[in-house]
Formats: sequence, C-alpha cells, structure tokens
Amino acid sequence: MGEPRIKFGMNPQGQLVHILEAKQYTHYYKCPDCEDYLQVRQGEERIWYFAHLKSDESTSRSRSCELRSPIGLEQWTERVRKSPIERAESARRMRLFVLRHPYTNTLSLGGVLPVIPAEELAGTDDIGSIVSSLRFETLGVREAPEAEQFHPSEAEVMLDLDPSAKEFRVVVSSTFSLPRLVGNWTANRLTAGAVFVGSDQRAEQQSAGARVKDADTVYVVLETVPPEIPPGVTLGKLGEWNIAWFSFNATMESFLHRHAPALSRDTNAFYVDVVVPESADPQPWAPVDGVPGAIAVLAVIPAHGLNPEFEVVSVPLSAQSTSIIPASIEGNPRLFVEEFPPTGSRRLSIHWGGRHISVVLHSSIELTEDSERESPRAEERIGLRISLDGGEDAELRPWENPDFQMRLERGRVIHGPEVIVIGPPDLPIDLTGRFFSGTRPSSTIRERLKTGEVPDRIRSWLQREGLDSVSLSYGALGSIRIEPGRAERTFRSLPTEEIERRLRKMGPAVFAESINVLVREVYDAPGGTLHHRFPPGTRKRVRRILAQLKNQSKRADS
Repeated sequence: MGEPRIKFGMNPQGQLVHILEAKQYTHYYKCPDCEDYLQVRQGEERIWYFAHLKSDESTSRSRSCELRSPIGLEQWTERVRKSPIERAESARRMRLFVLRHPYTNTLSLGGVLPVIPAEELAGTDDIGSIVSSLRFETLGVREAPEAEQFHPSEAEVMLDLDPSAKEFRVVVSSTFSLPRLVGNWTANRLTAGAVFVGSDQRAEQQSAGARVKDADTVYVVLETVPPEIPPGVTLGKLGEWNIAWFSFNATMESFLHRHAPALSRDTNAFYVDVVVPESADPQPWAPVDGVPGAIAVLAVIPAHGLNPEFEVVSVPLSAQSTSIIPASIEGNPRLFVEEFPPTGSRRLSIHWGGRHISVVLHSSIELTEDSERESPRAEERIGLRISLDGGEDAELRPWENPDFQMRLERGRVIHGPEVIVIGPPDLPIDLTGRFFSGTRPSSTIRERLKTGEVPDRIRSWLQREGLDSVSLSYGALGSIRIEPGRAERTFRSLPTEEIERRLRKMGPAVFAESINVLVREVYDAPGGTLHHRFPPGTRKRVRRILAQLKNQSKRADS
C-alpha cells in the first residue's frame, strides 16, 4: 500500500498551497511537517496530490514524517481544519481589531474575547449566578469588562483598548468550572508594520505570512507618515500611531509590501457573502444578527479558474460535524444554508486551501408573539410560491420540497399562474427550461437571472407549447423543478371541406409530411398529442383527401 495523498504543500513564504493551485515547480514546495521537498503530481487522469521524494532522495526526517501514514495525515488535516479563532482561543490570545466610526472616521482599538460557551452551561438552571461569579484583572484596557457582557446570549465581548499600552492582558476567573473562558488572555502591543484586514469599519490583526484578498480593507500601522501616499490611501491616527488604510487591489501591492513585507496578495482567494438575511453586511467580518430558527444563506465564491470542494467546520471543531460544499460548475457561487441557533451564537468557518473565513450567526432578535405576527422571517426565506385559479397553491423550497407537478388547462396557461420568487432581489438563480416536440426533446434554454427577473420568464415559458419542465438551481443549496403537465384535450370532427382547405394551405410541403404530422397540423394540436384524442377515422379521412390532392396535382402537371 502506497503513501497517502497529501493535498497541501508549503511555499517558500511558509504559506500552505493546495494541490489545485500548485505549479509544476521542482524543489519548490515543502512538506508542512518534515519540511523536505515534495513532488507535484498533476496527471490528466488520476487525482492530483503532493508526494514525498523517493527514499534515496529524502532525508531521515522525511522518512519518518507524520504525513507518510494515513493516521498521521488525518491528524495533521484535522489541525488545518481548526479555524484561526479556535487556535487563538486555545492559546488564550486576545484578537485585536481596528474599528472605524462610520461618520467621523475616528479609529479605535478593540480586543475580542469569547462569551461563556452555552454547552458549558448545559443542564444549569442558574445561569445568572455563574455569570455574576466572573472576576477580571486587566492591563491596557480602558474600561474593565462587566460580567453580563460574557452571557452566552451575546455574540462576543469587545473591549476598548489603549493603543499606546505596552501590553494587553485580561485575567478571567470564576468559582465555577469554565475551562474555555477562565484564564490569562493576552495580546502583544502594537508595532510599526502591524496590519489589520477586514471591512472598512472593522478589521482584524493578521499574523506574519497572511494573505490579503482584493477588495479587503487594509489598515497598516506606521511610525511616521511616508513622504509619498498613493491615491486611494487615507491617513488617520490611532493613539500615538499613524494609520494608513485603503481598499486592497493589485495597484496597492507595492505599498503593502513596502510597509508590511510579511504579507502578500492572495491571487487564489475565495469569498463568502451573506445573502440572507438581507439586512446583514454582505461581508461577515462582524457577527450576523438574525431570528432564532431562521435561516442564513451564504454564497461561497471560488477563485477564478478553480473549482474546489469546501468544508464548513464548527468553532470549536468538536461542536458539530463537518459539512461539505461540493464542487460545482466552475465560477458558480455555492450556496450554503444554516439555521440561527435557539439562543446565543453558532460559529462556523468555511475553509479551503489553508484559508478560513469565519461566520458568526448570532440570534440577537428576540422571538415574541408580536415578532412572529409581523413575520420577521419573511425576508429570510428563499424559494418559490405558485398560486393557480381554483385554490391550488404551493410554496417550494430547494432544500425541502424541490419537485412540484401541476396540471394546467389551456385557459389557465394563457392567463398564467401567479409566480412569486422569494428571496433577495440580487440572488443569482440558474433557470433551465426544457421543451419537447412530440416525444422527443426539441430545445433546452438556460439563463442566469436575478430573483426579480425570474417570475416573468417562468410565466412566459408556461404559455409555450411543448414545455416539459422548468428548473431553478440555487447551487449547493438545492433546486426546484416544476413539471407543468397539460390537461388532455379532445378534438371535434372537422368537415371534409375544412380538412381539404387546411391541407391546401400547407402548400407543396404537404406531400412530404407523415400522416401523423398532418393530422396534428390540420387540428392545430400540440406535438405528442395521442391519436385517440382525435375523432374516429380522422387518419383515414386525412389520407383519402391527401390522395385526392396528389391526383389533382399530377393531372395539373400533365
């Protein structure tokens, strides 16, 4: 049995590189465990992977590498699955943030600590006593925290820090056992070259070797203001420090490298947008607020030219099982749905290629009788509602009841059903209409539309002859399929003179068509209409009249 396939190598900058984004370089990528060189295996037929060099080319450290065994590789992969949040909390590291006031542009420094995990309070009736037992000793914190800030119903604890402090420290103690909160939380002082990355109002400090995505807002700590400031860079003050911030793109790469050389541009980054709830910031740098039990829809957007499989892990990793977002059509966003918890927060991390994007779903809106009556979840639903005359209604969700068959009489098709697409107006939906002629497929139409454009398209397709099905694809979220079966139609007998008139109207082509096609043309019947729906003897009558027309045509030619 050969060695297990390794998905990751380490580039000279110390960054993990997934095999899908690796280049065919020799003696370039190293094993992230033994640091010996790896081979890039990217064949046309077999699965791509990294492999250690042959035994005679490898070092003694490589020959005993943990990643050479399936168990060792799985243990290492499990460590990669852990989100940066979990790694920081396990080490009792306070996470630092630059916060910008949206109206005054003033900057402040914040430090984030976790709240009491709800699972540590399972089976406890007196949560208030546990919360009030918390005690704090602080250093570098402008205002000591209050115990209520750590209640499990909160999303996080944001502390106001002094940017000029030489050290940041919060010692949390309690008479109760709270192993994931109690301890000595620390963070290093600010230094020139420190970089914070996030949105324009909230950015988190990055470690050396971090990668920056295009469109991220970057805050760089400067000791002095540089003589030349590129267009697009804004200057500000954070305590005694100068801060330069800007929206990152390729033109800002040299400025970033000059003042923070340990960071680099990520050309294979993926993005996560919050689609539902609509009121949330699309970029999940801050906790996403919602209603308990409501759904959140996340769009995971892969890098251009890559089509990877993503994993969604919980924070901490042991809280729940890992979910897979499978590969899809290259370039398509993958939609992932998750429920807001009954109380408190559900913390997730979506990762691929050594990169993590964290999402915190916080049930901050209290669910009351009044809020239920006002339907606060209406904007957080996604799907399709169809209403027909006669009371036939259906509300469809791609993850619940994706298939719907409805029978439409011809009159109801002409007037059209009421079609309402539920969801954010800019949500992309892949719409597919399949049409038949007789018993054979004639055409398939595929379009990518936004939510607001879909109803008119569906109504127009429902009025066309030969429609077999309409499918709405929401990517990894699922799909909805509508099969508008037609009510069968019967036909009254036509006079002989009318049949002859209709055949003559077809011109010379009438003699080249089969009798089955001619019968449907004469009676203006849709393709695929069964012959028992026509009056008895119709085929014989059409065949006899056609023979008479042929004879008349021959006599005319002679």
